[in-house]
Amino acid sequence: MEEGRRYTGIVSRFEHGWGFIECEAMNRHYFVHYSDIEGTGLRSLDPSEVVSFELAPGKDGRPKAVRVRRQGASRRPPKPARTSIVPPLVTAADLPEEDGEAAPQRIVRPGLPRAGEGEE
Repeated sequence: MEEGRRYTGIVSRFEHGWGFIECEAMNRHYFVHYSDIEGTGLRSLDPSEVVSFELAPGKDGRPKAVRVRRQGASRRPPKPARTSIVPPLVTAADLPEEDGEAAPQRIVRPGLPRAGEGEE
């Protein structure tokens, strides 16, 4: 570890205020704590975020990432937005007519029995 030398890496994991940075040049993962991220406000990192950092000895003597700075790029594309799994509402007007009469206006969910069905 050279004093003041900066390395570049990819955040591989960051949860609950700590995580790991993968440094391909050194072929290692380094521990990072939120208190070692430069900046103000909420200091957090996103997985796949590119960062630069310096190395310093941790409490246990192993090297850890300090003075961590975001580089503004990521290796992987962002995750797609989640889609809803709730089925759409169906009105009685969407249902076929029963015995030539229009069905009463009510809302039903697909997959659920209609009122009066399944009763004996």
